[in-house]
Amino acid sequence: MLWIKRVIFLFALLPLAMCDGGGVENSADGHDKAPQQQEVVVDTPKNKVEKDVQKANTQNQTAPAQETAVDVQKSQADNTKYKAGVHYDILPQAVRTANPNKIEINEVFAYTCSHCYSFESELHPWADKLPGYVDFQRTPAVWQPRMELYARAYYAAVVLKVLDQVHEPIFEAIHLDKKRIDDEQDLAAIFVANGVDKDKFSQAFNSFGTTSMVNQAKARLVSYRVQGTPEVIVNGKYRVSTRKAGGFSGVLDVAEFLIQKERAQTAK
Repeated sequence: MLWIKRVIFLFALLPLAMCDGGGVENSADGHDKAPQQQEVVVDTPKNKVEKDVQKANTQNQTAPAQETAVDVQKSQADNTKYKAGVHYDILPQAVRTANPNKIEINEVFAYTCSHCYSFESELHPWADKLPGYVDFQRTPAVWQPRMELYARAYYAAVVLKVLDQVHEPIFEAIHLDKKRIDDEQDLAAIFVANGVDKDKFSQAFNSFGTTSMVNQAKARLVSYRVQGTPEVIVNGKYRVSTRKAGGFSGVLDVAEFLIQKERAQTAK
């Protein structure tokens, strides 16, 4: 009978064991592990004052650091809005500009380029609003003999000071009117139609000055490392293309960014 009494005693203790284990957590090794007891701290007036002082000191130390970090991030974001190699290219060697006292914007274009013709509608209004410290120039692309014909026409217009009269009409004759331009006489017809004397055009077209400017343009194109048209060269240092800048508007935005970059460096 003694073993029956022991069994009854063990069953009587079982409910007490389960209640006691309700707060245990299972350890990694499979053993039951009691949760760590947390020390209860009573807030006395002295403890409360010490906590308030400690909290205030912590806020005073961290707040300026956070504010400085935000300022640095903002400054870095402004300076890296457009990145070299991503949105524009840095030329390996700076190219001499027409006026060293100004920041130069030089559009590389071709009259036969339809993209250049489309770009004109955005470029002109932008160029007209450029500040006085910016010098706007153009360079006609010449990478094959036939393109020299158009480069001569451009510089003849510069020599005669009639570029505003004939620049757009040359584009229109090619891209809108679909006229075939094979020689000097075809170009002369466009100049005459826009108020330029034919003999004066012929003299300027074949002049030594025009030949010299065409040769200078060829040399610049090599130094600019031009890959296509239209492209914009900023102050002889940076090349901006539609491919990297993301279209016509992108080219102008990046060019504006680089103008301000150059201006900031000049001011130092």
